[in-house]
Amino acid sequence: MNIKKFTLSILLLIVIAYLSLMPTTNVSNIKLFHHQDKIIHMLMYLILSLSILYGFYKQIKLNKYYKIITVLTAGIYGILLEFCQILFTSNRQGEILDSLANIIGAILSIIIFNILINLHLIKKRVKN
Repeated sequence: MNIKKFTLSILLLIVIAYLSLMPTTNVSNIKLFHHQDKIIHMLMYLILSLSILYGFYKQIKLNKYYKIITVLTAGIYGILLEFCQILFTSNRQGEILDSLANIIGAILSIIIFNILINLHLIKKRVKN
């Protein structure tokens, strides 16, 4: 497995951790609509999961096991960050609904990735 194919995923993991654990600011407290934070969680983990799927797709034949690995990786990472918010921050709180939004985003990534492949919007994987 070529780790270079997951460079974007690794960067996204770092950005998500930073955004999840940084102190809240006045900007992050602006509410445009109800549950906007859940939508943001879902989108972050959707993008993360798409990048993981793409990393797999560029190396191997993508099957259901890699899709399950992707959802589990994103889901467990999201749950761990929620626990880190509880344990290591003073002005953030971990929420079950945030974790659920993370998992929904990861699951949606599989649907979107399959659509992109079927529409031939993602290049075929490179053969080694």
